[in-house]
Order: sequence, then C-alpha cells, then structure tokens
Amino acid sequence: MALTQVKAEGIATGAVTTTKLEDDAVSNAKLTSSTNQANRAVGADTVQDDAIGIAALSATGTASSSTFLRGDNSWVTPTDTNTQLAFANDANNRVVTGTGSGLNGEANLTFDGSSLGIGANGAITTGSNFSLNGNALTVTGSAGTVIEGKRAGSSTIQVTNTSDSTDLQLRADATGGLVRTATNKPLLFGTNQTERMRIDSSGDLHFRNATTSAQGLKWYKDSNLGVSFTYGEGTANPTLNIYRQDSQSGFPYGNLIINTGDATTPTQALKLRTDKHIELAGSLIMANGQGIDFSATSHATGKTSEVLDNYEEGTFTPYVQRYQNALSALSMSRQYGSYTRIGNFVYAQFDIIVSSWSGGSGAWRINGFPFPALTGSNAGGYGAVQFRSHDFCSSAFRERANSSYMDGSACYLSYFNSSYNEVPETSANGSGRLTGFATYFV
Repeated sequence: MALTQVKAEGIATGAVTTTKLEDDAVSNAKLTSSTNQANRAVGADTVQDDAIGIAALSATGTASSSTFLRGDNSWVTPTDTNTQLAFANDANNRVVTGTGSGLNGEANLTFDGSSLGIGANGAITTGSNFSLNGNALTVTGSAGTVIEGKRAGSSTIQVTNTSDSTDLQLRADATGGLVRTATNKPLLFGTNQTERMRIDSSGDLHFRNATTSAQGLKWYKDSNLGVSFTYGEGTANPTLNIYRQDSQSGFPYGNLIINTGDATTPTQALKLRTDKHIELAGSLIMANGQGIDFSATSHATGKTSEVLDNYEEGTFTPYVQRYQNALSALSMSRQYGSYTRIGNFVYAQFDIIVSSWSGGSGAWRINGFPFPALTGSNAGGYGAVQFRSHDFCSSAFRERANSSYMDGSACYLSYFNSSYNEVPETSANGSGRLTGFATYFV
C-alpha cells in the first residue's frame, strides 16, 4: 500500500528510525507544510529534545567548541573571540586612548585632535594638580565668565615663564582682588603688544607715552576736564597740563590745588589758578643765591642781575663812637634801629638819645648798622644819611649842609663849612638826640 495512505496515528512510536530511511529520502519541504503550519508533518513538538545531534547534521568544516554553524551550512571559527581585551600600560587611574593599532593606558592624557568638547555645565575634577602642556590654551565663550578659578580661601591663577621664572598672578584673597608677580620681577601693562606702564620691583610706577618711548601720565574725566603729564622727548620739556574746557572754565574753576594735612581735614597750601596767578598759604623759601628772576622784562645796558635774591626785615642797636680814640664813658637812654633789605638795597632808621659822655677824640660816627655799605670806585658813591633831629651835634653841623655818609657798618658825621669844604663833626654837645635814616647798597 502506498505511504501516502499511512497516517501518523497508524505508525507506532519508534517504528520509523533514521536507520530505516535513506539519506535525503524525506526532504525539508515534506517535513513542514507551508500551506498549513498547524498540520506540519514534523514540528518542534514532535521532535524530542536532543533527538537530532551535531553528528546527524551534514555541514562543511569541523564542529568544535570554538566553531559555530554559519548560514551557508559551514562550521567556522569567529574572528572576535568575544573575550575581555587587554591593553598596554594597564594600571589604575589610567585613561584609555586608541592609537589605531591598539589600546593604551595613559598616565597623562595627551589629546592631539582638533577639539575636545565638554558638555554644558561640565567639569574636570582632579584630586591634586591638573596640568595642560602645549603651545596655547584657547577658551571661547558666548557670554559671561570664560575662565574662572574657585576655591574656599585665597584663589590664584598663575602664568609662569619657566625659562627665567617670570610670572603673573591673578589672586583673590581677604584683602581684595590682586594682580601681581610672585617673584622680584616688574609688573607690566600694555596695549597693542607694547608696554605702556610698569611697576618695577621696588614699587616705583613708570608710564610710557602712547606713541613714543617717553614717559607720560594722564588722568581725565572727559574731553573737557583732565590732567596730563608728559615726560619730554628729545629736547622737549616735561609738561604738566591742567585743563578745563567746558562752560565753567576760568577762575575759580580748573585750578590746581595742593593740600597738606590728613585726608579728612586737608588744608590748602598752594593754588595755581587758571588766570595764571599763584596763591600760597605759606612763605616762598628760596635757596641761597636764588630768587625771583625778572629776565623776561626789558633791562638797561649796564644791568648786572635781574634776580631778586634777598629780602629781610629786622632791628639793630645803634650807638655813637669817636673815630680816633674811643670814649671813656658813654650813657644812652635810647638805642632804636630798624631796617629793610630788598635785594642789595638797605633802608635803615635810627633813633639815639645820649645822656652823657666823656673822653675819646676824633670824628663822631654812628655804629651798629646791620650790613656793611658798598664803597669804592665802582660803588657809584656812598650811602646817604638824613637827619630829622641832630641836637647832639654842634651848632655848625646843625646849621650847615649835611654831608654825612656810610662806610662799612657806620655812618660818619660830616658837614660843609662856610667855605663849602667837607669837614668831619668833631664837636658834640654833652647830651642830645640823633634820629634819621640811611639808604645804601651792599
């Protein structure tokens, strides 16, 4: 009878075995029914576990624990063993990098790509120091802080030239924000890669002019108000400029005021006014031999100096004396004298009252003037003396024309006699007054 008429329920279990079937006697198409999967001849539910083993499969290659059956009915060895991969320099706390031919554990991360990205609000955290080695570090931000260093306590960002230890620090501590150097090097400030200002190692401040190497300094509020100082270039003079060009220009606005005292209660000492006048709260003290120079004014042909280098006011004690032999006794109830010196000119007033005298010989004179008079052929004569009262002198002296003169620090009393000859005063009353003034050069 034909096999097609034998149904599955008509075959005893185990009646048909692989030894009773020729190779390829039953095809795959006959094992499964594509038209009705529910009526398939052989299904997973009709094949017992491990009923078909590896040995029963027909495939090329060798079946083993290291091969697998590929879709082209062949046993092959996989190229990826699917095991843990080892890499060079394996150690704790290493960063793995790829070299193209393998993996490597880096103690120090070296990145040679074009950019390294860290996501928004990302951070690089280290337990100790973090170093970046290279030609440059560029940080670009769209807004706000680009580089920021933070820590509890003082925080410092430092840049160092390792060839000569030149450094620059940006530091924040309890005193405030600092820009400084950590070594004995100057701190420089510049624009357009050109130095404009420096603080040297001793703390002195130097400024550079914007267009030359000359030093300069400028403070300004706006284009109308400012102070500038130029140090001078070549033959140029150092210049201090004080200007105010707005509607408030002119006295009393735009003055330069120098104060003394403390910051709370300053006291004005000097004012340079915009109308070119100077106000001094104290005295102008000149060095010896120096003074006010009037050389800008016109002068006579014979001028020898245009510097007012001396001014003095004071008192002196005048007294009478005889020229050839000194007095043996002298009593005076008044000896007043005062003077003013302007440059080399002296004006001196005197007032003497003689109570009594005795002895001595020769011409009378008044001694004790504060400065010796200029005399000689180049002096242009002698200083003149005028009397308001001279009743101490003889009647001839009082009646005749006075010819008294200055020589040294004394006034020599003389007069013109009836023959108009100059004679010294050798006679005097026992008492009397001499008061007047003398003018002379020194």
